Amino acid sequence: MASYSRYAAFALFAILISMLPGYYVFSHVVFFFELSLGPLFWVGVILLGLLFMAGMGMSVISDNPALRGVNIALGMWAGFFLILLFLLIFYDIVTLVLVWPDPLTMGKAVMVIAAVLTVAGAGNAQFVRTRHVKVPATGLNKPVRIVLISDLHLGPVHDLRYFKKIIERTNREHPDLVLITGDLIDGRLTDEMFAPINDLKAPVYFSPGNHEHYAGMEEILRLLARTKATPLVNRKVDLGDLELAGIDFDWSTRSFDAMVAKVVPSGGKYSILMSHGPPAFDAARRAGFHLTLSGHTHGGQFWPFTGFGRIFIKYRVGLYMRDGKHLFITSGAGTWGPPLRLGVNSELAVIDIG
Repeated sequence: MASYSRYAAFALFAILISMLPGYYVFSHVVFFFELSLGPLFWVGVILLGLLFMAGMGMSVISDNPALRGVNIALGMWAGFFLILLFLLIFYDIVTLVLVWPDPLTMGKAVMVIAAVLTVAGAGNAQFVRTRHVKVPATGLNKPVRIVLISDLHLGPVHDLRYFKKIIERTNREHPDLVLITGDLIDGRLTDEMFAPINDLKAPVYFSPGNHEHYAGMEEILRLLARTKATPLVNRKVDLGDLELAGIDFDWSTRSFDAMVAKVVPSGGKYSILMSHGPPAFDAARRAGFHLTLSGHTHGGQFWPFTGFGRIFIKYRVGLYMRDGKHLFITSGAGTWGPPLRLGVNSELAVIDIG
C-alpha cells in the first residue's frame, strides 16, 4: 500500500509540475491569437500539461507495437512543446529590450519555427551515424577495436528491428569487443528483447544504466543470462592484453568512488572501465584506469538541451583527457522521451585503441 501511495504522490507532483509550462505556453497562445476562452483557458492548460506528461512517459503508456505510431506522435508533441517553451522564453527576454511586430505575426513565426525544428529533429533521429574514435595507448601487443553501444532505449519507439540493425552494423566493423554501457531498454521487458545480442560475432560485456534499474535489475540479468553478454556490475575480468571492469549506475559521485574502489586495476595492463555515468571518470583516473567509456548524457539530444549541456555538464559528449587518462562519452544510438536529435547525432561508436 505504501508503494502505491508513493506512486500516487509522484503522479500528482508530476501533474502539478507539468501544469506550469502548460500555463506559460497556453497563456502566450491566447495572447498571440487574441483568444477569449474564459474558464476554458484552464481546460487548455490542463490538456497541454497532460499531453506533455504523456509524451515524456511513452514507455509507461504502452509498448504495444500497434500503438507505436501513437507513442511516436506523443513523443514528437513533447519535443515540439519543449522547443516552443524555450522559444517563448527567448521571445519574452528579447521583448525586454526590443519591440516586436504585432502579436499575431510573432505567434505564427514562433509556432512555425518550433514545428520546423521538431520535424528536422525527428528526421535526424532516424539516422545513426558511425563515429570513429582513436585512443592512443602503450603496452598492447596489438591494437584493439571496440564497438560501444549505449542508450538504445528499446521500447515503444526503438523496437527489436532497430536493435537488429544496430547489431548488423556492429558486426560489419569487425570489433574485438562489444561493450554495452546501459540504458538498453525504455519500456516493459520481453523474453526476446535481448536475443539479437547472440548474433554478435565478438565477445560482449554489459554494464547497467539508470533505466535498467527502473525496469528491474534482477529481471534484466535473468534475460541477459540467455545471451552471450557478460554483465559487469562492480566486477572486472582479465582479457589477456587488457583488464576490463564495469560498475553499476548511481546518481551520487560518492557512490562512484566506492564502486570504482571495488574494481581497481591490478596494474601492468591497459585498463578500461565501463560506467553508464560519466562522472565516474574522476574516480576512475585516480584509480589508474586508462580509459573510461560512458553514455547517459545523449549529448543533450536536442536543442536547447545541447546548449545547456555545454554550460552545466562537466563531461557531456566526446573524448576527454585528464592526467594522461581518457574518457569517451557516446551520444548513444537511441533517444529517450521526444524521438528527436537536433544539434547532436545518434551514433554507433567505433573505438580503436593503440
